[in-house]
Amino acid sequence: MGKSIKEALKDAIGKKTLHLPGHQAKPKPKPKPKPELTLSSSTLQSDAETVPLTAKLRAYVAPQRTNPRYNARQAIDRTRNAERERKAAQQSQRELEQLERTYGSSKVTSTAAQSSKQQEPWTLEIDKDARAHSFLSSTPQHYDVTPPALSGIAEQIARSGNPRDARELVIGLDFGTSSVKVIVGDLASGNALAVPFSKSDGINRYLLPSRLWQVNERFSLLGGMEVHRDLKLALLAEGNAQEAIQRAAAFLALVIRHVRGWLFSEHAETYANTKIVWKVVLGIPAKNYEIEPEQPHLIKRFRLVGRAAWLIAGGRVEEVNIASSNGAVERAQQLLNGAAPVDESEEVNVEIVPELSAQIYGFLKSNRFDRNAQNIFMMVDVGAGTVDSSLFFVQRGSRGRWNFKFYTNQVQQSGVMNLHRVRVQWWSDALKGRRDPAPNLLKSLHENEFPTDFLGTIPERMDEYLQGARLAFRDAKEHPDSEFYMKRVVAQVRGATLYRAKDYLDQRTIKGIPVFLCGGGMRMTYYQKLGEELKHFQGVSWLKATARPLAIPNNLQAPGLIREDYDRLSVAFGLSFLEVGSIVRELPKPIATGTQKQRDDDDRFISKDHM
Repeated sequence: MGKSIKEALKDAIGKKTLHLPGHQAKPKPKPKPKPELTLSSSTLQSDAETVPLTAKLRAYVAPQRTNPRYNARQAIDRTRNAERERKAAQQSQRELEQLERTYGSSKVTSTAAQSSKQQEPWTLEIDKDARAHSFLSSTPQHYDVTPPALSGIAEQIARSGNPRDARELVIGLDFGTSSVKVIVGDLASGNALAVPFSKSDGINRYLLPSRLWQVNERFSLLGGMEVHRDLKLALLAEGNAQEAIQRAAAFLALVIRHVRGWLFSEHAETYANTKIVWKVVLGIPAKNYEIEPEQPHLIKRFRLVGRAAWLIAGGRVEEVNIASSNGAVERAQQLLNGAAPVDESEEVNVEIVPELSAQIYGFLKSNRFDRNAQNIFMMVDVGAGTVDSSLFFVQRGSRGRWNFKFYTNQVQQSGVMNLHRVRVQWWSDALKGRRDPAPNLLKSLHENEFPTDFLGTIPERMDEYLQGARLAFRDAKEHPDSEFYMKRVVAQVRGATLYRAKDYLDQRTIKGIPVFLCGGGMRMTYYQKLGEELKHFQGVSWLKATARPLAIPNNLQAPGLIREDYDRLSVAFGLSFLEVGSIVRELPKPIATGTQKQRDDDDRFISKDHM
């Protein structure tokens, strides 16, 4: 039975062909094959012929009716979009012409064109006479070291007769990323002597940049043709550190000579008829400290540097050079491996102590310390390279020693100079491809990207790095300063250190725990905000800590030092007196059955609100 015309039409719509009932196909001419017919809006293809819709199928195809109002709206939108595009193009052209008039005929991309490639959450305008901040310099900041009257090569003060007594003097040597601080502790008298390195005012006279100068093969603290920086960071790095050990040993040898020369010059009467028994104590980050017999490589490395530095300092040749440094490192390694000392100069005792343990020692010896209290503290040290944060329990042990139990401890690359490097990298990326004074600004930024021995303060805000530039962010949270502060500094201190203490302690113990905020970075308002940040946390009433200042110990002799700057010397003070008993790491509380989900929820809490 044949199909009706309506059924054929339905099939045609699906197959895009139409076979009309009763229609006979015409034979195809053989010499000329029929060209393929395509379906258009006005025709349907058939095996036999092309059938005009308007002529034969008008009654069976419902015409598409459009809404006149909809068409009108579309026309208006197209007109408006075209007008916007035209105005944008005109504005872009005006900007290009203005830039050409201002900076010459070099070809550049306009701000509008740049943003069309990638929408940035910020806008930046730069004046023609823009310049880098004055602290950005290609050369190390000048520092006038004041050499002592005596060389410090000799380990004892020259005397005519036999010594009447013997005293142990401890050189507390805080070897920091940016500077060295030294305090000599006299255990017999109880006096602590801060060693000055210059005639500067206040705390600066007790800070020596961690910088080693070199002229040919000779090393110096006073200047030279080549400068070596990042001395401590190179020691802390993984891998082969032979060159780092050599340079650090040479640098600390020159420091030890300065210390002995100053002591013998300024306190000659006190130690003229005394045999001095020397001891050198170096600090390392608490997270890198472990207990013997494991003795990780960093403790061994720092002990090797200390022994080698002592041997170089006591050498009979005044010049400290590459050869004497390498020889001293080799001999120090032999002594550490059990070789017998050949004289008293090789018998010095070198100890390694966690820096945060030493930092709180001044408080432990003060009247404010109550040995009957819970004595759980939090310490945050903001340095040039790292932020070192710990939460620990301290207890006085036998024979004047102090025992420490660490609950949480973090060392992250969130210090002042790493903040500076993040800022420099951001500016470098933002200035690339611009035709304004960007090349000169980039040069200034890159020349001072890694000044770890910088003793001043960097600008409080990243926006201040370029004078004559206006930077604005649509969302303050996306500002690099805000991201660094919240996702790195606050996440470490409040999240990984304070909040994670709940794995060891109950919430009542953590609530309001005393925290000491120390280090050179705390001179910046940027890091000082931590004090307010730790006072409360919305929705978690127990997650808080109370900031306490460190007072100057009564037995510390440091003319010109004010209380607000004592924390810069607190590690060196502790190193010169602290006798460490035991240092242990507390194990987390066992997780009760069925509480793993709560631990997972806590992890999400950290990632959301602390990062």
